Amino acid sequence: MVAVADLAREGTPPEEALPAAATDGAGLPLPALPPVPQVQALSLERPALLAPTHPLWQCGLRPFFLATVAVAWLAMAAWAGAWLLGSALPPAAADVGFVAWHGHALLAAAGLAATTGFVLTAVPEFTASPGFAPRTVQRLALLWTAATLLALLPGPLAQGLAGLGWVALLLGLLAQVAPRLWRAAGATAASCRPWRC
Repeated sequence: MVAVADLAREGTPPEEALPAAATDGAGLPLPALPPVPQVQALSLERPALLAPTHPLWQCGLRPFFLATVAVAWLAMAAWAGAWLLGSALPPAAADVGFVAWHGHALLAAAGLAATTGFVLTAVPEFTASPGFAPRTVQRLALLWTAATLLALLPGPLAQGLAGLGWVALLLGLLAQVAPRLWRAAGATAASCRPWRC
């Protein structure tokens, strides 16, 4: 912005250098326009996939619903290939058979992923609390991934560790969700009339 004193030093009369104030038809001055905000340059670089700032980890439904779809499609493709073409199933399927392995993959792996994604999304919505931290979502996704990969290995040790991984996932989810639900239940109970509950 040019100061009037600077214009006077340059030899330009201040009345000529400054624009005339805008007026309406009646000669009244119009209000000044607000200053134009500074626009920052947009960055086209995306954070790394495992970085907590990546959009995948910003909402609990994203990684877990993606995992649900992936497991459902892969399990169905493996089961259909084995059933129709005689191709090999994962080694763990040899221990339990076609149908049991298929049910196990869909219920344990896909079912837990879908449930976890839903709970991580619904609880903040229903309790009016902030979303879960991306690191929390990453830790739960790591537990789910480890348990699901262990479930593909043969033998009772791998299957037992997979079961422990899924139990750890459920306990971790419960540890994250229970305090929010407890606070929300207390707030609801205090304002709830018996004939409306």
